[in-house]
Amino acid sequence: IDCGHRSIECGRLIKKKVNISYSDYLQDSFLVDYVSYVGAAFNAQALIKCGITNKKLFIYYDDTEHSYRCKKYGGIVCFPQIKITHDDGKISSVKNGNTKDISWRDYYAIRNSIYFYTRNHFFTGVYMSVIIVLSAIKKYLTGSYKLKQIELVVKAIYSGYFAKLGLDSKYRPGSNI
Repeated sequence: IDCGHRSIECGRLIKKKVNISYSDYLQDSFLVDYVSYVGAAFNAQALIKCGITNKKLFIYYDDTEHSYRCKKYGGIVCFPQIKITHDDGKISSVKNGNTKDISWRDYYAIRNSIYFYTRNHFFTGVYMSVIIVLSAIKKYLTGSYKLKQIELVVKAIYSGYFAKLGLDSKYRPGSNI
């Protein structure tokens, strides 16, 4: 199980991930800054104090942002000996041998990660934005991406910076890019 602390990941467009050290995973437990809800358990009083998830963070990073807020009301502990198997139900284009695809899901993954990081770790958000844009331009120049895919990336970053959240009319679930 990857507990999330110091992890940076943004859809299929960014492959950089800064992980927790291996020595942390050798401990019985260790503190983290935020988590995915897969396998997470929360103290009810902490949840009452920090409130509900931000429903405008559609599909991605709602759990990261919420757990980061909840941390103010008690620590988040990772127990590495607990094993979780998570199948999110999506079919990865990478698994199908097609790494060129970009989907409506990527819009939300990019937008919500930029929103979270620019509000909580500003320079990480700026860094991620630059890497995502450069990666998308490289894919466009090599013929892997079409202009409408670059548009998705730029709109997602813009929307993340300026907190244009909620369900986007253009990038609705199941829509084709």
